[in-house]
Amino acid sequence: MGYSYSYIFPNAQHSNYTSNPTSIRSGVATAAQSADKNPKRRMSRRITIETSTSGQQYVSIQRSRSGSRQTSQYLHPPHHHHHHDYGLVCEVENLKKALAAAQAETHRLGSVVIPQLECQIANLSAENETLRRQLQNTTGRHVRHPAEVEALRIRICHQDKEIKDLKCDKASLERRLEDLLRQISQHRCGGCGGGCSSRIEELVRDAAQWKDKFFDMQDRRNALSDLADAQERKIRAYEDILRRNGFICP
Repeated sequence: MGYSYSYIFPNAQHSNYTSNPTSIRSGVATAAQSADKNPKRRMSRRITIETSTSGQQYVSIQRSRSGSRQTSQYLHPPHHHHHHDYGLVCEVENLKKALAAAQAETHRLGSVVIPQLECQIANLSAENETLRRQLQNTTGRHVRHPAEVEALRIRICHQDKEIKDLKCDKASLERRLEDLLRQISQHRCGGCGGGCSSRIEELVRDAAQWKDKFFDMQDRRNALSDLADAQERKIRAYEDILRRNGFICP
């Protein structure tokens, strides 16, 4: 079994080295001088010194020289390397452009869009707070509104009944008035006295009084109906607000 030691000499070229260190040094010097004179024939710098099992040293020279093809590959890389390098350069340029666009978009978002959104959020928060206060103010009253509306509806029903009764009275009075007018005309033709004219005037006054009463009741009925409609619309709006904010079930 032997042992090997490797030594690296700059620009070494020789084919027959011995185990004598003096010969190795002289060979290295000669190889260096020869390599300096003829650079094309430079050889490998690696020299391997091996020893036998008894410890005797002997020299094994490993020569190697790069061929023209390998040298050409080092000096002139293949075309696909240039193509790959060009692709990398284009990719780097595209990444730089994308980075610049992203930075511009980030600046626009930070200087324009985000302030607008913050302003909108502030406005919506203020509006929400206003609606919340209104809701809190109306929460205690929305329970009373259905009872008030129901009372108004009952009053409207009574007013409708009174109006119907007044319409019936008006119709009967109109019929009586027509009968009286017909009687007046007949009495005038027959020579009626002053008692008949006074009765006619009394009936005319009654008819005018009932007529005024009818129109007054009709106006009151219309006002109550409008008030009930307005209250009902308000209640619907309050219920929608309460439903949106989760205070009542939909």
